[in-house]
Amino acid sequence: MEVKQRQLALQAIEEFIAQRDKKMNKRKSIPAAGDPIHELTLTQLHMIALIKEHSPEANNAFLSSQLKISKPAVTKAVNQLIEKGLILAEKKKENQKKRSLRD
Repeated sequence: MEVKQRQLALQAIEEFIAQRDKKMNKRKSIPAAGDPIHELTLTQLHMIALIKEHSPEANNAFLSSQLKISKPAVTKAVNQLIEKGLILAEKKKENQKKRSLRD
């Protein structure tokens, strides 16, 4: 019985090591630490997804209502995304105060 238990334990350890190696190999595909994607917040990632999905209707008010965060918080996050070159903002012809966001 002891031999069988040892074999089962060794098999479990081997499976654990194989799973860990698979996870480590997946991590190699994650961008490097200097990549701009590491500097994004979860909210900014959500914003990019919403802008991509709802462009050109997406604007700060739209993002604020969808994400349920304040307009000043949206403005700050959007400005950071624009500075990083991840999204573009275009002023609307009919209203120069409003801007349309796109990826």
